[in-house]
Amino acid sequence: MASGDVVSDIGAVNTTLAFQPAASVEVLLSAFGVQGDWSFITDGVLSATIAIGANTINTANDGINTKIFLNNSHYLSIGAKAGQSGWYTGIQIK
Repeated sequence: MASGDVVSDIGAVNTTLAFQPAASVEVLLSAFGVQGDWSFITDGVLSATIAIGANTINTANDGINTKIFLNNSHYLSIGAKAGQSGWYTGIQIK
């Protein structure tokens, strides 16, 4: 992949969706969805919750209109349960 390419995925039902860019790659997420569970940024040890949702799109934290920068050291994890799945979309910037 190259800078400017679209990065997106839809997770499997009832499965945590993790997105960790390759070393030296940076990504800007422009939207994500969390269905009935949580999402957070993590470094593999520490984590910070960025959304807790009960709907298809987390309206309380507006996962649709967001800017989240990720790299190999700080990456995204989206939980899913009860027949739901998570998703994200963005672009590679480096």
